[in-house]
Amino acid sequence: MPRFSVIIPMFNKADYIQRSINSVLQQNLENFELLIVNDCSTDESLTLAKEIKDARITILQHDVNKGLSAARNTGIACAKGEIITFLDADDEWKPFFLSSIETLSKKFPECDIYGTDYDEKINNHIVNPVKNLPASTLPNHYVKIDDFFTASLFNPIYCYSCVAFSRKALEKIGDFNTQVDIGEDLDFNIRANTQFQLAYYYKACAMYYVDIPHQMTTSTIQQKRLIDFKKFDRQAESHSGLKKYLNASRYYYASQFKNQQNKKLFKKFMREIDFSQLSFKQELLLKSPYWLYKKFKKAKSYLIKRGVKITPY
Repeated sequence: MPRFSVIIPMFNKADYIQRSINSVLQQNLENFELLIVNDCSTDESLTLAKEIKDARITILQHDVNKGLSAARNTGIACAKGEIITFLDADDEWKPFFLSSIETLSKKFPECDIYGTDYDEKINNHIVNPVKNLPASTLPNHYVKIDDFFTASLFNPIYCYSCVAFSRKALEKIGDFNTQVDIGEDLDFNIRANTQFQLAYYYKACAMYYVDIPHQMTTSTIQQKRLIDFKKFDRQAESHSGLKKYLNASRYYYASQFKNQQNKKLFKKFMREIDFSQLSFKQELLLKSPYWLYKKFKKAKSYLIKRGVKITPY
């Protein structure tokens, strides 16, 4: 039985899939299986994935396109490993990712979620997003995170190309929500981190590519099925970190809908936001006239293209 099951959901990533696969095969820990879930790609993704020969690779095929959450769920259902982890088909691991997860699992046996820091690559510029970690958290150290939600207020402390779960945890958390097209990671994070403890390696062990065409986070969200934040509100009443995390997420969606001039959904999320928990810059962005808001967004885009990532926090 492999120690790790690695799941790569794949849909039309022909330009990147071999890079992702090779980053797994080049790990300095070799006891893993690699499950590639082809979600009915219409480009050369499947052909290119099959070109790489390794006994640890299994390719799973969907009969119809089902989306990212379903692809991850298919991989989980077929996984044999004790620890299950994910890699998006357009991202890549550094060679020490799996060995870092193994170290976390040994150092913190009480934990069932294992995450690492990550770098972002934007137009060939590499940046490390700002995290809201305690000041006592030192780079290159293995730590236990007491409150994932507070730590992830600025930027997520892990993405879904640098997090792993024990099999026990996944059996209790349940599947990724296939009724959500955008925000499925957020939904899963809440269910996971309210039930299990997180061990974290404060070193970038993965590369997250921001400017990939057809990336879910860069596509329009107006036609997507969104997460229902209200289902977590009652739980958040007794968890201040989760309450702030939900409020920050609502801010994100309000900003996205303002950007797309969807007045109905913008007003919906504005009504749900607790503005006392936002920064001055966040409130200014949401309440500014649209022409001024667009100037702010244009300036931010200019900086991002030059490798400078700023936040409204």
